[in-house]
Amino acid sequence: MNSLVLLKPDYERIKDEVEFFFNYFNLMYYSLSPRRLSDEMVYKLYEAHIGREYFERNKNYVQSGDVLPYFISGQNAIEKGRAIVNMIRLKHAIDRTRNRIHASDAVDEGLRECNLFL
Repeated sequence: MNSLVLLKPDYERIKDEVEFFFNYFNLMYYSLSPRRLSDEMVYKLYEAHIGREYFERNKNYVQSGDVLPYFISGQNAIEKGRAIVNMIRLKHAIDRTRNRIHASDAVDEGLRECNLFL
C-alpha cells in the first residue's frame, strides 16, 4: 500500500469513475468497507488542517455519511492518486470543502493515513 484515497459521503456518485481511473493508471487498489468517521479519526486524518478556517466545515462534511477508503499502490501511486483527485474535484466538487475525495500527498503521509484504517 502506497497511498490512501478516501471517497467522502455520497461516494456512490463517483465510485465507478474513481475505479475506472485506478485501472486506467494501472494502480492496484483495495476497497475497505464503508464507514463513519469518529471525531478522533477525523482529527488524526486531517491533523495538519486543525485550526484552519475550513477545518470544522470539512469535519462536518466527512462525518455527514459513510466514507469509502481505498488503499492504492503501484508506480507513482501518490502522483497518480493526486491526479485522480484533481480530475474528480474539477468535475464533482460541490465547493472547496465538500470536494468529494481525499488522497495522500506524500509517501510518508500515505503510510500514516493507511495505518489509520488498519
